[in-house]
Amino acid sequence: MVTKGFGIFNKALDYYWERSKVIDSNIANVNTPEYKRKDVVFSDLLKDKQKSSTIEGYATNERHIKINAQPARQYETSVDKNTRSRIDGNNVDLDLEMIEQSKNSINYNTSVEQMQSMFKRLKSVIGEGRR
Repeated sequence: MVTKGFGIFNKALDYYWERSKVIDSNIANVNTPEYKRKDVVFSDLLKDKQKSSTIEGYATNERHIKINAQPARQYETSVDKNTRSRIDGNNVDLDLEMIEQSKNSINYNTSVEQMQSMFKRLKSVIGEGRR
């Protein structure tokens, strides 16, 4: 149960880290002609998973029978071609990217704090068990 929680935070941190790199790339290319902003999409993939009727099993032991066990990608990078472009063809809005980077940093830091809290609780449980 505890390791499952760490896995969720680990995936969240991976997502926020990847998103930070993509946003940094957008900011770095704000003046590059014909550059199209990119984003990391996670929620759309989750919605697609919820709509699908297939069932995926979770194996806790390598000898368990796998049910539709296909490694699902958690997120992917998409190119925004729908946003209105400037005259030079670039569609990066620096203000928007800075806001997105701030939100992403807050989410990353919150996930780190939650993971640290889990470690503290686990340490406390282990310490109390020794008494």
